[in-house]
Amino acid sequence: MKFLRTAALFVGGLLPLAAAVAPANAATVTFDWTLTAPAASLGGFEFTGSGTITANTTATAGVDIATGITGEVNGSAITALLAPGTFESNDNLLFPNGVSHTNPTKLDGDGIAFAIAAGNLDVFSFGGNGTGNAYGEFSPSGFGVGTFALTPVSATPLPPTWTIMLIGLVGLGFFVVRGGKKPAADFAAA
Repeated sequence: MKFLRTAALFVGGLLPLAAAVAPANAATVTFDWTLTAPAASLGGFEFTGSGTITANTTATAGVDIATGITGEVNGSAITALLAPGTFESNDNLLFPNGVSHTNPTKLDGDGIAFAIAAGNLDVFSFGGNGTGNAYGEFSPSGFGVGTFALTPVSATPLPPTWTIMLIGLVGLGFFVVRGGKKPAADFAAA
């Protein structure tokens, strides 16, 4: 009986630890992004900026779809993420690990589109090796090239992760509380 209690206590103690150290299968991910370019007179983006993108993971590994964007472009606040297909065929797909093993760019050719006070912008990839000015931007004033960086910030664990951790903590608590109580037969034998 003592062995079963010790084993249950051991397993109950490991469940929260396993849930805490296991990588979260994220349903929602957050990225910091930056948009930089050479001077507009040299063909660079007229609109540069930075901010945060929130995305949901998809069934396809390594592909996320943007659900929200915040930040500033040329000092103007981003007012909305545009729905897929509404500006320059945007699909709002993100590729945190690159589009493919030969194409490390973080966006595909359709890109991500958003609105600012000056109008709509679409940032997309030319493909290639992802170095240099591998991204394009359609803006109210035309077209430019530059770079786009996407850096993961956080992941929100799925409910099963929290469930496993809570079950482990409840089990641990149960055995700690119950461990101090002795059955009446044990007292009589002593």
